[in-house]
Parts: sequence; C-alpha cells; structure tokens
Amino acid sequence: MKKIFIVLALLLFIAITKEQILRSFAKETQVDLLNAFQNTGATIEEIDIHIDFESQIDIEKVNYALKNNNNNLKDTNNNLKDTNRVITLNKINKNDIESVDIKINKIDGLSYYEEVVDQLKDARIESQTFLKLTGTIDEEISESRMIKIAKTIYEDTGAAFVEGGFVRNSFLSTSGYTSSIPTHIKTGGNKININICLKYDHNEKKTKLILATPLIYGDY
Repeated sequence: MKKIFIVLALLLFIAITKEQILRSFAKETQVDLLNAFQNTGATIEEIDIHIDFESQIDIEKVNYALKNNNNNLKDTNNNLKDTNRVITLNKINKNDIESVDIKINKIDGLSYYEEVVDQLKDARIESQTFLKLTGTIDEEISESRMIKIAKTIYEDTGAAFVEGGFVRNSFLSTSGYTSSIPTHIKTGGNKININICLKYDHNEKKTKLILATPLIYGDY
C-alpha cells in the first residue's frame, strides 16, 4: 500500500510539474510575441482575444472562469466590463454561449491573455483561443520592407515560414510555425501558430500590422 501511495504521489508531482512547464512556456512565448510586434516599429493599438468553445457551455461557468480574481467586472446585457476590457458573450440561448470576444482597452502587456488561458484550463473548459495584436505604421511602406518585417517577426519568435508571403496591392499575408508556442492548428496538413498581415490603408494613410496566434480570427 505504501508503494502504491508513493507511485501515485510521484505521478501527481510529474503531472503538476508538466502543467507548470507548459504554462511557463506559454507566458514566455506571449512576451516574445509582444516584443516581436514592437520591434517592427509599429504602434500597437488593439489587443483582441477570441475564444471558441468545443461545445455550447453554460454562461455561469464561463462568467465564473473569466471573473476569477477580478470582481471589478460588471455585467451589462451580454457584456462584462471594467476600465481595462470589454468581454462580449456570444449567446446561443438564454443560458448557453458558443464563443467569447474580448477587447483590451489598456495595453500594458499580455498578462490578461495568459490569465484567461490559465482560468479556462483550471475550469476544465475545452476551447480554442485566438490572440490578435493590431497596430499601425504611419506611412506607406514598400513591398520589400513588408517582407523584411515578416522575416523579422519570424526570427524574433523562432518561427519557420509555412505559407503565403506574396505581396499584392500593398497587402501581405503569411503564416508560420514555432514549437515554442504549445498550441497550433493545421491547414493543408501543416502546423500553423503564427499569422502575419501587413496592409496599406489608403484612407488613413497608414500601414496596418496584425500579428496573431494561431491564426487571425475575423476580417482583416
């Protein structure tokens, strides 16, 4: 009996240590993403998080997970709000939701994204989380500079090019993969967890930069 107890304790220790290592990798990687974005010279303007649930889920369970350690979030219709963020709960019916959109107003790092990922894991909620950083460069940039920015981001994140990379009409979109980010999706049989888009806005006279993991969710 004593030997069984020791083995169970050892297995539990290994499981906890593995989880801590994965979370440590995730946190270090997200810091790298923010640094990679800022190293391009672009001004970051928005951070968006989209969460897709594996199946519809009770709204109270999601509320509890997202409010964990944050009692300042106030319920307003389908939104949770405080001074730093707006969380939109996309409902299927009165009691269930299928996804969540989070817009971060105060940009002071990616710690909240890390907290959300951890809280969903702790609540054992099966989901796919998308992170998107958006910003601008105050000028039209050349096609060669667009390609150089994408290559620099790949270098800073330790990612390898997978697909895309063609520039057409002042627009570039490319995807890559890095093993240092613990999650990915597959497209055409290839692993993807870095997505870069550069696009010139003729109305605003600015070049928009989007850096996302694993892919850019929504329109761009």
